[in-house]
Amino acid sequence: MLKIYSNTASSRLEFISKFLLETILGIDFKHISHLTEFDPSQDFLLNYSDQRSEFHELFIAPHGLLFDTGIRSFSIDVKNDQVLPYFFSSSESDWHFDLFAAAFYLLSRYEEYLPSQADDHGRFAAENSLAFQAGFLDRPLIDEWAFEFRKKLLSHFPNLKFRERNFQVACTIDIDQVFRTKGKSNWRFIKSISGSILKADWKDLKNKIAVRKNKIDDPYDQYDRLEKIHRKINWKAIYFILFAEKNTKHDINLNTKQPDFIQRIKRLSHTADIGIHPSYQSNSQPTVMQSERFNLSQIIQRNINSSRQHFLKMQMPNTYHDLIQIGILHDYSMGYASQVGFRASTCTPFPFFDLHQNEITFLTIHPFCLMDTSYHAYLKYTPAAALQNAKQLLQAVKNVEGVFCTLWHNESMSGYQEWKGWENVYEDLMNSIYE
Repeated sequence: MLKIYSNTASSRLEFISKFLLETILGIDFKHISHLTEFDPSQDFLLNYSDQRSEFHELFIAPHGLLFDTGIRSFSIDVKNDQVLPYFFSSSESDWHFDLFAAAFYLLSRYEEYLPSQADDHGRFAAENSLAFQAGFLDRPLIDEWAFEFRKKLLSHFPNLKFRERNFQVACTIDIDQVFRTKGKSNWRFIKSISGSILKADWKDLKNKIAVRKNKIDDPYDQYDRLEKIHRKINWKAIYFILFAEKNTKHDINLNTKQPDFIQRIKRLSHTADIGIHPSYQSNSQPTVMQSERFNLSQIIQRNINSSRQHFLKMQMPNTYHDLIQIGILHDYSMGYASQVGFRASTCTPFPFFDLHQNEITFLTIHPFCLMDTSYHAYLKYTPAAALQNAKQLLQAVKNVEGVFCTLWHNESMSGYQEWKGWENVYEDLMNSIYE
């Protein structure tokens, strides 16, 4: 067995070593605080302390971050003189940097606890992140570090055993508007067609009237097609439903008691998992969030354990504290709106580590690496360019046998109005997974 020696106990070291060694690399290991617990006849020693031992070992001198209990600013120098970019370098170690401290800094989202300029929705801006500024946002760097470290471990300990892990796909769909026209109240329908008239958009006006008269399908009703795509690749989807108690500027789904809305949610729940998409108005109001979750669970007659924040309006660590308070077990908000890539520098789910309490929580974070509106609204990519970039991210995940988690909307599948030309991007991406 691999023994990790450190003369100081650390919940931070426990968290990140479990993620790197067990979750990613599949190594059985044990932390020890005394070298008397190490048996050189049957154990392998990873020494994470300030001093080398007399045993055959892999020695890594600690940076110090994992033995802190507070939060402080660091001057970080990202170097590019090795196969992969890195920081917290060490000339005294058998490895060129403190992998554990660097991975912890990225995975815990340490930088998001520090003062920074938020965007218009109060979110941590992608452009302020170390990954964006140092040019590695487009790669699951922690997973890549782990795979490189695996080579080093094997060179030191040829008999060390690793369990293989398998590439997976997480198809997640946000339902901000279950339908574009269908199911709207008379007042909202009149307001909607008035908008089309004011814009002199006669094609849109005709579409809305035809949908209202049940002559054609609502353009946002893409659910049968989505289910067909997911069946083809043999992965079950998760739909995050916006179930706001009242209509606002940012929460524009249908009335939660509307029959078409309810029927569609029930149908989706038969073939897919359902999560709550906590409304914009519920942010920082866990009681409202809990009410939305409870009401949605009543519709599908199933407990709801997964969430993704509407508008990705997530602030570290407050949003996660709220989710833990109401009993959410899985959150899928870890990604950026304005950029694609790996916000936590990983494509592997991980438990939320609360830096304020210095403890591991039961909330599992599922990071996504791309979103349709990031490509379309923020980056201004063409559909072809978006597909090409998404395939590059897919390959980066495949290289480390991680989880390819995507965020898409039923709206973009419609190819309607601003989404013209985007109707096949998601299907083409899913088809490319097993090419």
